[in-house]
Amino acid sequence: MNIELEKLIYTLNQHFKTNIISTEYQTTPLQGGTVGNVYLVTGIAETADGEKMPYRIVLKIQKKWERYGDPGSWRREYDLYMSDLGATFSDAFCWPTCYHAEINAEENEFQLWLEYIDGITGLDLTGDMYEQAALELGRYQGKLYTEQPAVLQSLNNLSHADFMKNTYLHYRSWPVVYDYIRSEDCELPQHVRQMLIDIDKHADEILARIERLPLVLCHRDFWVTNLIYADGKIALIDWDTSYSDTGLSRGIYTQRLMTRSRSM
Repeated sequence: MNIELEKLIYTLNQHFKTNIISTEYQTTPLQGGTVGNVYLVTGIAETADGEKMPYRIVLKIQKKWERYGDPGSWRREYDLYMSDLGATFSDAFCWPTCYHAEINAEENEFQLWLEYIDGITGLDLTGDMYEQAALELGRYQGKLYTEQPAVLQSLNNLSHADFMKNTYLHYRSWPVVYDYIRSEDCELPQHVRQMLIDIDKHADEILARIERLPLVLCHRDFWVTNLIYADGKIALIDWDTSYSDTGLSRGIYTQRLMTRSRSM
């Protein structure tokens, strides 16, 4: 992959907080698909004083795409990084530092140059790490719910609090989904199938109970591949599905999975 050298050098200046005059680089795909690609960028940067500095940073390139009921989600991560939300995180729970971000409105694409966090993620996470991640997320949600920092009022590109419900009802109406989970061709274990069928049977009651819970800022894609454990801390990536309640009079906000969480 070709990278604009001027843009990379600017990013490295922000990363190292010193004057970088030249660099070499290599790129390695970390993951990618039809709507976005993520690369690990590595190399040796040279300072104005001649010092050689190895580096690893992440480049995320996201293209516009349509998520059902949530048209602004494709650029949400860019918008969040451009806000002051980063100041609400703690040392124990955060997202990767963004060194540079830009959006191309004509091409409907943005780029994020992010901190590379060398840690444990995915199925390599242990049970204790899962527990810590859940604890830190609950503390973070509780902090925002209690303190109501001003940044929450300025986040105008979060999906609506009803997104989870509307999406569930939308896909629930697809016969192929309804029929498959109940068919002998379904490859899911029987106990999982029955759990999903029972949830579906009582969906209206469950959704009504959820709607009575406090609204909190939710990531809505809080699972193993988006969690990174490093040096006893938790970092959370991929914020494009974040949720929000539009009821500004309550001043309470949401983000994806829209679990009005009791974890506070």
